[in-house]
Amino acid sequence: MKHLTKYALTALILTAVVCSCGDSTGEGTQNTGAVTDNTTGTVTETSADEYGYPELDCGGEALRILNASNTWGTYYNLDFEATTGESLDDIIYERNRGIEERFNTELSVTEYDIDEVTTHFTTVIMSGEDLYDVTYLRADTMPTPLTEGMFYNLNEYDGFSFDEPWWDSTVVDGGVIGDDGALFFASNYFSLFSFDTTVCVYFNEAMYSKLDIEYPYQLVREGKWTLDKFYEYARMGANTNGDSSFDWSENGNATYGVTTWSNGVHALLGGAEAYYLWMENGEPVVKVTDEHYSDVAASLVDNLLSVDGVFAMFNVNDNTRPDHYEVMFRNGRTMMTVAQIKTSARFRDMEDSFGILPLPKYDEAQKNYSCYISSTQLLMGMPITSVTPDRTAVLMDALAYESYRDVLPVYYEVKVSQKGLRNDDSIEMLDIIRGSRYTNFGEVFGWTNSLQSSIYNKLIAGSADIASVIASGIKTVETNIEKTMDLVNG
Repeated sequence: MKHLTKYALTALILTAVVCSCGDSTGEGTQNTGAVTDNTTGTVTETSADEYGYPELDCGGEALRILNASNTWGTYYNLDFEATTGESLDDIIYERNRGIEERFNTELSVTEYDIDEVTTHFTTVIMSGEDLYDVTYLRADTMPTPLTEGMFYNLNEYDGFSFDEPWWDSTVVDGGVIGDDGALFFASNYFSLFSFDTTVCVYFNEAMYSKLDIEYPYQLVREGKWTLDKFYEYARMGANTNGDSSFDWSENGNATYGVTTWSNGVHALLGGAEAYYLWMENGEPVVKVTDEHYSDVAASLVDNLLSVDGVFAMFNVNDNTRPDHYEVMFRNGRTMMTVAQIKTSARFRDMEDSFGILPLPKYDEAQKNYSCYISSTQLLMGMPITSVTPDRTAVLMDALAYESYRDVLPVYYEVKVSQKGLRNDDSIEMLDIIRGSRYTNFGEVFGWTNSLQSSIYNKLIAGSADIASVIASGIKTVETNIEKTMDLVNG
């Protein structure tokens, strides 16, 4: 196995990340809580002595994990039977074997298709079977398990170190709910799935250079990467190049400013801090009715979603077709795409080099960047049927710590590798993205899904007239919230 050592990689990342991140950090809401766990977003080295591994002998008993698979190219692997020669796979294999030896345990991972895993889980729990100690389930399928009381309250177990940077604070802070501050799910870097489903902006460096546009990295560092800059560059990238129109043609010459898929539109709203709701002291606070939400929606429609050529979204389902948003970017037909971090694997061999950026702010007055984690992210829970939750908490915290220390730097390296070259600027951007992620808990608890869909249909049709949609849908949101809070506080 040939790859940089974990400490060399950490040093490279520390070198790449400049301390002057501008307004990309600072005070955060529950939606952007990850900003506060590490003000530079930097992955820092922590020695084993500093961690203080607890004394625990599992007597050879396994840590049984349920995981989702077949995840649209997202990195979901939690373990391997042997090394594969791929740096990320191998560091995960080494992490797991070290934990097994230290605690005299065995990692046993069971995988189900992502569209079937939650159904399987609920069947197991309803039957009372003790099959799993840890589960990773798709976030937007969590409402039923959550409201049916299928998970332990993680905040009752001292083995977890939720205030440490190896836990995703946007989830463990924002996910707290109810009068007693219960937490039924969490996220860490033992599973890289959630990071892989974080939405960001990719830009084509060759197209920027051809148009004499400076790469936006410094704008990000200075807190000046805003929607206005995003629109400006998108307009410059839209060009018919001799074609009669911006209508899609596989053999045409037209280039487009921005392309994405449905979640990308939601992500651009959230990037400008136009949230559906956020969590505050265990209570959901509805934000979709705020004037700021409507202002951001109008801005996106007027400057992007309704402008031919500046925005193009032809096919979002079949990623083998040339008009799919990922393929369009790969083939140099669009200057930018709003996509998940996992998508970078599709660009590794593209002809032009690419860069990664956080989602743009609304304006420079916005303190923090805000990067949406897709509703398909996997969240960790401890099923109520497991009889060893205390032991599980200790093991999962150690796995989370070693993943943060050893695995995350290798993951960064893999995500920005292209034709054997490194992109240190994008490594820095990845760390800023990591420190500015947010989770839409309206999707996790199933409160806002219907309203989100209705708003999206309006916006993508080029209309910012969403007041009536919000007015007609907000009662359902409030009713959904009330039912959940009654159950939690019951």
